[in-house]
Amino acid sequence: MRGINRSLAVAIGFVALVMLSNCGGGSGQPQAALSIVVSSLPDGTVGAPYNQSVLASGGTAPYSWQVSTGSLPPGLKLVAGNGSSATISGTPSAAQNAAAFSIAVTDSTNRKATGSFSINVKNAAGPLISTSQPPPDAVDAVPYAFSFAASGGTGTLSWNETGSLPSGLSFFANGTITGLASESGSFPISVTVTDSAGMQDTRNFTLNAAPSGASLQRLSGHYAFLVQGFRGVNGKAYSAAGSFVADGAGGIQKGHIDANSVGLPQVDVAFTGSYSFDTNDQGTLEITNSKTGPVGKLDIHFRMVTMGPAGAPATAARLVEYDEVVFASGMLQRQDATSFSNSGIADDYIFSLSGNKADDSRIAAAGRFTADGNGTVSNAKLDLNEAGLVTPNADFSMQYDVPANATTGRGTATLNATLSGAPATIHFAVYVVSASEAFLVSSDGVTHSIPLLSGATAQQTGGPFAGSSLNGAFVYAITGSIPSGDAAGLQDTNIGLLTFDGNSAFTLSGDENRASQISTPQISGTYAVSSNGRATITGGAHQPVLYVSGDVGFIVGSDDAASIGTFQKQTADETLKTTLSGSPALFSALPSTNMVWNFTSITALSGGLYLGTWDVGIPFFLPQTMIKFAGSDTIAPNGRGIFNPGNPYQEAFYVVGKNTFVVANSIGTIDQYPVLEIGTCEQVSAAGFGSCP
Repeated sequence: MRGINRSLAVAIGFVALVMLSNCGGGSGQPQAALSIVVSSLPDGTVGAPYNQSVLASGGTAPYSWQVSTGSLPPGLKLVAGNGSSATISGTPSAAQNAAAFSIAVTDSTNRKATGSFSINVKNAAGPLISTSQPPPDAVDAVPYAFSFAASGGTGTLSWNETGSLPSGLSFFANGTITGLASESGSFPISVTVTDSAGMQDTRNFTLNAAPSGASLQRLSGHYAFLVQGFRGVNGKAYSAAGSFVADGAGGIQKGHIDANSVGLPQVDVAFTGSYSFDTNDQGTLEITNSKTGPVGKLDIHFRMVTMGPAGAPATAARLVEYDEVVFASGMLQRQDATSFSNSGIADDYIFSLSGNKADDSRIAAAGRFTADGNGTVSNAKLDLNEAGLVTPNADFSMQYDVPANATTGRGTATLNATLSGAPATIHFAVYVVSASEAFLVSSDGVTHSIPLLSGATAQQTGGPFAGSSLNGAFVYAITGSIPSGDAAGLQDTNIGLLTFDGNSAFTLSGDENRASQISTPQISGTYAVSSNGRATITGGAHQPVLYVSGDVGFIVGSDDAASIGTFQKQTADETLKTTLSGSPALFSALPSTNMVWNFTSITALSGGLYLGTWDVGIPFFLPQTMIKFAGSDTIAPNGRGIFNPGNPYQEAFYVVGKNTFVVANSIGTIDQYPVLEIGTCEQVSAAGFGSCP
C-alpha cells in the first residue's frame, strides 16, 4: 500500500504541475498589469468626421469602457470594440480648447486602469473667395451671367452683395449675377460668402457695364449660307443656299443665291443687301434683289447671332428667316476662297441631305464619296429613306464642277441614284465653304419623283474604319416628319447618348418628343463599321445608319419620319458635363416640318441659372424679336440636363463638351411642336463656355 500511495502521489503532483503551467502558475512571471497605452489624442475640427482608437494592454478579456470623469467634446462618443480597444468617433459640433476627460477600462477580473486625455477642437477654416479677377464686363441689353467661386468653409455656402449693381442685373444667394444691364458705367460692389459655421470672407470688385452695339466689322469677307424651312402660306418645303461678301461696314456685295420650293426653282440670282447689329452678337441681315420668280422676289429678312472669337470677323452665324413668305433656320460660314476650284475638292467626304417631294412626303439621305479633284467621285454609297421606304447601302454616281474663276464659291453637281425603285438624276447648286465643307441645294423642279433636297458635305477623316472607330459616348440629335395619323406633318425630335464599347456592342439612352408623345428610349444591341465609315446598328425597332468621320458624323434613320441628324463624341472630362457657363449662341436646327418655331438667341448661363433674348419666327403668327426668357438648369453626371423655364415647359439637353450642347424642346406633353435646338460657341481657351463672345 505504501508503494501504491507513493505512485499515486507522484501522478497527482505531475497533473497539478501541468495545470499550474497552463494557467501561468509556476512560470515564475506575474500576469501583466492592465493599462491604457494611448497617451494623447489628435485634434478635431468642427464639422469634420473624427475617429481615433484607444487601446488596452494586459488584463483579461473581455473589457468594458467608460468616460469616468469629464466629458467628450460635443458630437463625439466612446464606442467599445470587440477586442482590446474602444473608439472615439463622431463629428465635433463646437470648438473647444483642451477638453479634459478620463477614460476607464475594466477587465473580466475586475482590474481597472484609467487614462487622462484632452482633445482640442478647432473651427474649420473659413471660406475664401477664390475669384481673383473682376467679373467680365456687362453689355447693355445683352444677357449676362457670372458666378463667383469660393474654396474651403463648412457646409453650405451662401452669398450676398452690397453696393450698386447696374440696373437690370440681380445677385443671387448662390453667388451668381444675372440679368440684362440697362445702364453703363463702373459699379463697385462688395461680395461676401458665409459658411454654415458663420465664417465669412469679403472681397471688393468693380463691374463695368458698356454700351451695346457690335462693330460692323463683325461680318467681313466671304460667307456661304444654307437655309431650310417652309413657305408660311402653304407649308411647302423651301431651301436656299448662297454666298456673299460682307464689306465690314454694313454692306453686302457680290451675292448669289439658289432657292427652291415646291414650284419652279430660282437659279443663281444675284443680290445685294445690308446688315446691322443691335446687341453684342445679334443682328439683322437683309438680302434684296429685283428679280421676280415663281415664288416671288428673293427679298429675305434674317435675324442672326454670330459666333467666333470676340473682336474678330465672325467665323460663323446662325440665321432665322421670317418674312411674308418663309419661316426657316439656317447657318452662315466664313469661306476659304483658296478652295474655289475643282482641285480644292479632293478628299473623302460624308454628306447629309433632306427635303420633300411634291406630295410633301419627307426624304432623307446620308452617305459618303471620294472626290478626285477633277470633277468626279468614286467609292460612293448612300442610305436613302423616303418616308419609311428605305434603300440601304446604295451605289450612286456624281459629277461636280467648281470653276476656278468662281469668286463666289458657287459650283454645280449632278447626282445619279435610284429613288422609289427608279433611276433619277438630281442637279444641285454647290457653294464651297472650304476644302472641308460645302452647302448644296437641288435646282430641279420638284415632282412626285424628283425631290427638293439640300444639305452639307464634310471632309471624312479617320479611315480606314473599324469597330474601334466608335468608342465611348456620343451625343446624337435627329429630327423627322411624322407621315400619318393625327400627328401627320408634325416633327419627331430625338436626342440622347449612343455609347459604343469599341468592339461591337452599344447602348442608347435618349429623350424623344413625337408630337407630344414623350418617351425615353433605352436600347442595346450590336454594331458594325465598314472600312469606308458606314456603320450599321442592330437593336431597337428603327435601326439607323451612321457615316463616321473622326469623332462626328451623320445619321439617317429607317423610321417612317425619315429622320436625319448628327452625332458628336462627348468629352471624357466629367467636370465639363456638369456645368454650363458663359454666353453661347442658342439656335434652332434645320426644321423637318412647317409647324416648328425657328429662332436664334444669346443665352447666358452660370450657377444653374440661365436667361437670354431670342428672335423667333412662328408659322402663321407675327415674328417676335428680343423676347426675354429665364430659368434654371440641372445636369446629371452623364451630361443629361434639364432646362426648366417653368412647368410644364421642361427641356432635356445633353452636354457634348466645353462648347456644345443639344436640346430637345421640349419634353412636356403640352408641346406638340418640339424644336431641336443647338447651343454652341467657338472655344478659344480651356475655359470653354466662359470664353464665348
